[in-house]
Amino acid sequence: MSGDCGGTHTRLSLWRIPNSSMQLKGNIAPGDSIFAKKYLNEDHSSFNEVCHLFMTEAKLTNEVPEICVLACAGPILNNSVDFTNIEFGWMIDGVTLEQQLGIKQVKLINDFVAMGYGLLTLRPHEYIVLNDVPKDESAPIATIGAGTGLGECFLTPGTDGQYTCFACEGGHTDFAPADEIEIELYNEIKAKLGCSQRFSTERIVSGPGLATIYEFLATKFPEKVDLKVHEKFLKANTQQGKVVGENAKTNELCNQTMEIFVGAYGREAGNAMLKYLPRGGFYITGGLAPKNLDYFTKKDIFLNSLFDKGRVSSALRACPIYLVLTEDIGERGAHFYASSSNNRNTMSGDLIISGDCGGTNTRLSLWLIPKGSVSFRGSVAPGEITFAKKYHNENYGSFSEVCHLFMKEAKLVDKLPVACVLACAGPILNNTVEFTNIKDGWKIDGPGLERELGIATVKLINDFAAMGYGLLTLKPHEYIVLNEAEKEEGMPIATIGAGTGLGECYLTADVDGHYSCFACEGGHTDFAPADTMEIELYNSIKEELGCDRRFSVERIVSGPGLATIYKFLSKKFPEKVNAKVHEAFMTAKSLQGKIVGDNAKTDELCNQAMEMFVDAYGREAGSAMLKYLPRGGFYITGGLAPKNLEYFTHKDIFLKACFNKGRVSPAIKAIPIYLVLTEDLGERGAHYYAYQLLDSYNNSLLGNTIARERAHEKYASTNHLVLYSIIAAVSVATGVMLGNAMRK
Repeated sequence: MSGDCGGTHTRLSLWRIPNSSMQLKGNIAPGDSIFAKKYLNEDHSSFNEVCHLFMTEAKLTNEVPEICVLACAGPILNNSVDFTNIEFGWMIDGVTLEQQLGIKQVKLINDFVAMGYGLLTLRPHEYIVLNDVPKDESAPIATIGAGTGLGECFLTPGTDGQYTCFACEGGHTDFAPADEIEIELYNEIKAKLGCSQRFSTERIVSGPGLATIYEFLATKFPEKVDLKVHEKFLKANTQQGKVVGENAKTNELCNQTMEIFVGAYGREAGNAMLKYLPRGGFYITGGLAPKNLDYFTKKDIFLNSLFDKGRVSSALRACPIYLVLTEDIGERGAHFYASSSNNRNTMSGDLIISGDCGGTNTRLSLWLIPKGSVSFRGSVAPGEITFAKKYHNENYGSFSEVCHLFMKEAKLVDKLPVACVLACAGPILNNTVEFTNIKDGWKIDGPGLERELGIATVKLINDFAAMGYGLLTLKPHEYIVLNEAEKEEGMPIATIGAGTGLGECYLTADVDGHYSCFACEGGHTDFAPADTMEIELYNSIKEELGCDRRFSVERIVSGPGLATIYKFLSKKFPEKVNAKVHEAFMTAKSLQGKIVGDNAKTDELCNQAMEMFVDAYGREAGSAMLKYLPRGGFYITGGLAPKNLEYFTHKDIFLKACFNKGRVSPAIKAIPIYLVLTEDLGERGAHYYAYQLLDSYNNSLLGNTIARERAHEKYASTNHLVLYSIIAAVSVATGVMLGNAMRK
């Protein structure tokens, strides 16, 4: 049974799924619809009443559905949802429905999550390719869709390659104006809403947002108003955005409205892509894009705005982008989810390598994993370091040279590591990374190192992704609780960390509860100024950088960003400058942010800079939380927060800014938030990930054999030869039988 439960109507469908059915990606889920009906919610006192009526009308007397998946237009919490927009108030609770209806499993999913699963059923004729680059079948997928509101969700693959979709509130991140006219629009909307700091991107990028832009332009440029179109607009009620779209090709004001809208849509799409790095595909869904195709395909506004992300634009250009034409993927997704849900020895003394490869130094560690080791969440991965060394990159011609030297110094002759994980300070693409800041230029190639060194698996991960895996090893004394909400096991985990730059990553669990970490470039989303002072700072930085439309939030929320804020304030308020502090600041070079932090408690200007920094940090943290809805925990990492604890704990600046997300603030308040005190998460994370790779080999017969042959023996052992002989004999016998059958 699958259903779509909105504020006004409930649509339910009953499916019969054949026992032999199989779900294939790019196909609608198997099964025959044997009964379907739409119900008007206000005619019924509860959802339970609707379900009982549906099952009676479907003549379900002797049979009860195995599973029921309901796509609900609202935030799902503990498998239940409240519909506050229904006059008498409805609550749908999955566990209660299981008990009352006798259905084994009732699962509630967000309506946009249903749309996310629907993406897995898309066929080529159902979308237009906007950015034609190869799709990575093992990478995250994400979607953004503007309609009545602005929806976003993301999907990540498990170890079995099956995708899981996660809801979020990404459409409620802060709107970042890009030019003077948008700043004017921004200030007018804030005044109208009575909010002094921020408003959601959804206020602009949606059908109602399209109407808001038109109203603003009509007031600003009354001479451009077409009376006939304007009268139709005023009478359209909830369809005002539709009127703008229909007249955009012939009316100057509607065209200008649509161009501002599509530019903002593109920027938010780019921000979302930086958060998820969806190399498995980024999909534009919702009703507005397919109804205004020319603005997304023939004009360059959308993609130009999307790719306008400064030095990380190349990361977005590596992601395939599609515009979805069909509008039934939500229903297909609920059916897909229901169908999918219905069908769904330790080696001793092994060696693994973990490493941290930066632009300047490479640190490598060799670990011995004892027999019977087990990794527990909240504990450092098992094993002991047998050899570790740091190498200065510029002394070597290649990373391969460093590895050979390390293995020689570690006396790895008869026994080689089974797995090697390298945390690299750079974007990973196809398990390779290039270091352009090293004099001779370095390229680390995972598959190449496997062949060259004889290691079963060499895996490169982003340095911040290593920190993400390190979160799984945290113990209670290693963090401070900032928001004591209930942690939900199996739900996404995310982290943000300001230091030299601004890093973000997120983790999702597969069906077995094992977490995978995904790198992203979330720190390079657009900075959204919150007040007059920040708009002045915003314009000052744009002028300094020579960019007329946007810059990354990392320019503010980082150590160098803290220095930038101080410089701006010292020019604006020269009378507040403390000469001694300022002199120390000017001579500190790359440590200017540290000077500001060290003097924040005693110097007025440093304190003001720190408060502006923490406020912006909180807003970006809130935006990141809306993207991932990490009910498994949201962690503040990096060096700046633990070194300036009072601004994150005793003062209300950080959490207040974090929670200031308008009507979706409750979604963030339901997320546990932690501030991490330890600084060795990256090293722990690389070790943890290497251990997980080793563990996966141990649980695979063929993988175990190959790994042992490559790591333990220069030549195949007797046991290996016996196994290979059996495989060969069976293969030959099968070939002979097939040959005889074909001859007959």
